[in-house]
Amino acid sequence: MVKDYYEILGIARQADGKTIKAAYRKLAQKWHPDRNPENVEEAEEKFKEISEAYSVLSDPEKKKMYDLTGSPSGGSGGFKTTGNPFDIFFGRGNPFGARPPRPPSPKRGQSIGTSFNVTLKEALFGGSRDLSYQVHSGCETCQGRGGVEFETCSDCEGSGFTTQQRPGMVVQTSCSTCRGGGQKVKTPCTSCNGHGVIQEDKKLSVQIPQGIKHGNTLRLHGQGGAGFNGGPRGDVLVDVKVDYPDLSGLTDDERSTLE
Repeated sequence: MVKDYYEILGIARQADGKTIKAAYRKLAQKWHPDRNPENVEEAEEKFKEISEAYSVLSDPEKKKMYDLTGSPSGGSGGFKTTGNPFDIFFGRGNPFGARPPRPPSPKRGQSIGTSFNVTLKEALFGGSRDLSYQVHSGCETCQGRGGVEFETCSDCEGSGFTTQQRPGMVVQTSCSTCRGGGQKVKTPCTSCNGHGVIQEDKKLSVQIPQGIKHGNTLRLHGQGGAGFNGGPRGDVLVDVKVDYPDLSGLTDDERSTLE
């Protein structure tokens, strides 16, 4: 059955481009599935039908062929889409403008675990120890993105997602090429060789609190790896091991003196 695209959009056959776009815009806003949560299936069908009509009537060549033959491809009626009509709304050709890509999410830096030994005196009365370690951090030069200059992702055309049409539904997924950012690295960062990660050699003085026990863990907040995309640094977790003196060789009198 031949579809009357003019009737679907509620316009006359003499309608100009502005009228066609305005009609589509009004109907697309009305029937977008996100605006019809209580009747999603009907809204999806209406939306696809409206988008299908707009994709033909907004294209001068397809419109001319449709007016002559009733089909945008020049066949004898009917319409077979080879693309996704939702692309008109979500991506290129969208009269409202494309949906902006999601900015990269901030991610916490790497937290690491290590350990050191303390004397019994340090465990009882406190003290300090120098701690040296290595940690992988998000590159501060490029904020962990791996590049200093970017270009629009060609796979998703900068939208940050791809759309697939399946029977009875339209599925949007984050673009695997640009990871939803809408951009790809054009000029790699020289500080991290485009990896977004560097290895840091760190050294700090750790305060040993009085009365710490064997097996306790000290958490050094913000001393781990630098975060990504503005995320916070990770932590360093230090397992404390107390070196107890060997008292096995002491006499009973010596033990009593120590006690």
